Amino acid sequence: MRKSSLFVAILIAGLPNFIHADAKSDARNEIRQFQADISKASQEISNRENRILAGDILIAANEVAIEEAKKKENNDAAVFALQIALSVLKSKRNDLVKEKQEWEQFKRDSQKSLAEWEEYLRKLGG
Repeated sequence: MRKSSLFVAILIAGLPNFIHADAKSDARNEIRQFQADISKASQEISNRENRILAGDILIAANEVAIEEAKKKENNDAAVFALQIALSVLKSKRNDLVKEKQEWEQFKRDSQKSLAEWEEYLRKLGG
């Protein structure tokens, strides 16, 4: 066997190990990214939960204010303004609930992908 053929044979024999190591590295990088995504999603979910709670408090306070405003004579403008504010608060709350649900779905998808990458890395022996 000539030197160049020997070199090619050695290179080919070593190639699967190189590819295998590269696959492990790629899997570890993907795992780190999905872990970061899950952490970010958890933070965003918590943020939305806190904002929803604050919104619920504002909605309750606004509903009380509407009832109190209705008790006063010639207070239709104030009642109307409070009802508009209540409508805006409820709309914002609905938006926050939807955003929270989207982050929860993103987190579930990321957790599923993370599990798949961890399984793949285990199969690679890493």
